[in-house]
Formats: sequence, structure tokens, C-alpha cells
Amino acid sequence: TGMFQLVPTVSTVTVVSSGNSVTVPTLTIPDYTANWAQYESMLIKIANLTFTAADGSATFAAGTQYTVTDGTNNLAFFTFKAAEGNPAIVGTVIPGGIYTITGLALKYNATIEITSRSTNDFELVTGVEKTSSRDQIKLYPVPATQYLM
Repeated sequence: TGMFQLVPTVSTVTVVSSGNSVTVPTLTIPDYTANWAQYESMLIKIANLTFTAADGSATFAAGTQYTVTDGTNNLAFFTFKAAEGNPAIVGTVIPGGIYTITGLALKYNATIEITSRSTNDFELVTGVEKTSSRDQIKLYPVPATQYLM
């Protein structure tokens, strides 16, 4: 199965509904890969992902698969052509850190993938991790350069 582009065949249309909100399901990689057919061509969100190719300088190439991981499971992230998306993904530095990625659910040949519409679909995960001990608080990314109060 593949993606299709809808191309209008008439010059004018009547809009019967607009401005509707879409509820984007948040999934884990195992949930998505086990039920990919249920989500194919839908907008989905997967939290706590890192790009394995992120090294601070590598950039996204067009029509390329990259690996994203939750630390245990891997998923293919696919880029489309250069200049697609606003802002475009291709040509930008592959982001380091932990992200929630929103994108279209795809399957190409036997590979289950996600592809984002633009760099706006990469949401950096920040916050304080709740722990049972005061000595084990983890804060990331560090929101200060000199003092943390």
C-alpha cells in the first residue's frame, strides 16, 4: 500500500465543514506496529523517541529512512522530497534529544513507518522525571546556564 494525493478535478467546491479539530492518538511503538493497519494514513503521535543518526551535524536527506527508538523498540522514520513541509524537514539537522513525533502512519513494502509533515511535528520532551527519592531527580534538558533554583 502507498500514499495517495487527492487532486481536485473541478475549479470550485462547496465547503460543508471546516475548522474541525482532529484528535491525534498517542501510541507506543509496540502498539503502532501491532495494529498498523488500523492507523495507516492517519495522523499519529509517538512519545519519547530519539533519532539514532543524530550526532549534532548530520542532516535529513530526501526520500530516506531513519531509525527512531524508544530505547527498546525501533521504528522507521521516512523523509519525503526536499522543500516539502513548512518548515521543511530535508536539509535540517537531525535533532538530538527525546521527542514526541507526530506524523502520518505508513507501510512501505514490509516496513512500518512514520513520516512527519514538517519540523513542527518534532516536540522536544522536557520536564522533571518523578522518582521515589529526592537524590534521584533528573531534569532535562537543563534550562539554565549558571544557576538552577
